[in-house]
Amino acid sequence: AGLTLRAGIHAAPVALSVADAAGPSEVFVARSAATDEAEAICRRAGPGEVRVSSAVKPLVAGEFDFEPCDVHPDGPACWRVTRIRQRRAGVPRREGRTVAEFVGRQAELALLRDRRDCARRGDGQIVTVCGPAGQGKSRLLDTFLDGLPRGGSEGVLVLRGQCLPYARDRPYHPLAALLDQLPGGPGRLPDGARGALPGEVGARASLDAEQPDRGRRRRTFEAIRRLLLGAAAPAGLVVAIEDVHWIDATSRDWIEESAPWIADHPVLLLLTCRSPLPATFGDAPSTALSLPALGDEDSAALVRSMRPDLGAEGVGRLVDRAAGNPFFLEELALAHDGGEARSVPATVQSVLLGRIDMLDPEARRVLQTCAAFGMRASLAQVAEVGEVNGETLEAAVGALRVAGFLQEAPGTAERSVRFKHALTHEVSYASLPTRSRLALHARIAAMLEERSSDFAERHPEVLAEHHTRAGQGESAVPYWRRAARSAFERSANVEAIAHTRRGLEILNALGAQAARLRRSSRSGSRSS
Repeated sequence: AGLTLRAGIHAAPVALSVADAAGPSEVFVARSAATDEAEAICRRAGPGEVRVSSAVKPLVAGEFDFEPCDVHPDGPACWRVTRIRQRRAGVPRREGRTVAEFVGRQAELALLRDRRDCARRGDGQIVTVCGPAGQGKSRLLDTFLDGLPRGGSEGVLVLRGQCLPYARDRPYHPLAALLDQLPGGPGRLPDGARGALPGEVGARASLDAEQPDRGRRRRTFEAIRRLLLGAAAPAGLVVAIEDVHWIDATSRDWIEESAPWIADHPVLLLLTCRSPLPATFGDAPSTALSLPALGDEDSAALVRSMRPDLGAEGVGRLVDRAAGNPFFLEELALAHDGGEARSVPATVQSVLLGRIDMLDPEARRVLQTCAAFGMRASLAQVAEVGEVNGETLEAAVGALRVAGFLQEAPGTAERSVRFKHALTHEVSYASLPTRSRLALHARIAAMLEERSSDFAERHPEVLAEHHTRAGQGESAVPYWRRAARSAFERSANVEAIAHTRRGLEILNALGAQAARLRRSSRSGSRSS
């Protein structure tokens, strides 16, 4: 009998522990409600089935088709995956969502239309659209492509490919997707191309692969170019390839070597990526378009287009948290319930945690250490608390700046960095295991107390916060008292009340803990 598999997929935070024994590292997942739900969904799946939870379905609704499963009285709701609709990567695209107004990108849209006009006249163009995850690259592309004519004498053929993180070593992966979209199907090939396309490209085009030789790669590249140009509409061809930071080496070489060919034909090649590509297009007309963060006015307009029920204060809070990232703005607006909305939506967490997981271990450790300090951190203090040497710290900070997590924080006595997004800080901090978080705050508090004799007088609220987050309630209470008194003396009554409440909450918790210990002690004495 053949092997059959079934899968149950759930998404939720879980606690991990890593054992570094003599052999390779082993990762253990602590049992929790999240693992129980995943197991329950998997048990109900039939042979060959994949089922997902309510938490997973919104994250991948645009990529798969689902049907609801019968509700089990003792189990969670789940959906059966019935079909792969499209393979995507990057930020999640949820179906059935309120579409935000297209704001803050009119100049970039005009530039794309201008480059398309140049290509239509026979002066082919290459445009690279760069920006961090969620910055609006796909939305700009969607808006531009949706506005292109598809029929008549002005019509263009639009082909769209996608690079995927797990397909970096699969040659021709995005190009094969382009061939699949050719009018008449992928088998519509000129005689000169038969046998020229190897591997996945050849399989999709229903071709018999030749034995490799030194001219095979050149003939393959030329065959793909002839296929694309032969299928072009009267007004030319628009090819869009997304997420080229994940492109395979062979497809990248095809793009670079095809740049002169593009320049001489009515072709517009659009590439999106998260970091600038090296200038590898030679003399071909190329434009690098970097998407900036949205300004406060555009950010507010985007939020209001999705949530007209929010007042100015609620809109302002979301604008401050998202720091101009359109995807963050949309997700925060959808998740906002009218209150403080301090939790980070699962869609945003998935994007940011994915980026954090891709960092090398040292950069990730520096990022999490910075997060324990807050939105801003002194590099000297990070080095001391994190026990990181100068060379390693500089390399890690450089990598984090390139990746868009941190930026230099001017105007401080010591060289400092700050998080570019409040949401990035929140997710980075939440990614710290509880034990590491407690230890970091304890070391920060001890370091601040030792480094400056008057720090406690100038910033008692900072020490109070770190002692509290370190679980050192008895040490935190005196600082909360000092912070309340200092705020009161400066007529900052709201802050004085808040500091007093924090201290009282800790005292109440310590009293309850002492009462439990006394009851436990009396119970132990009676039993003995």
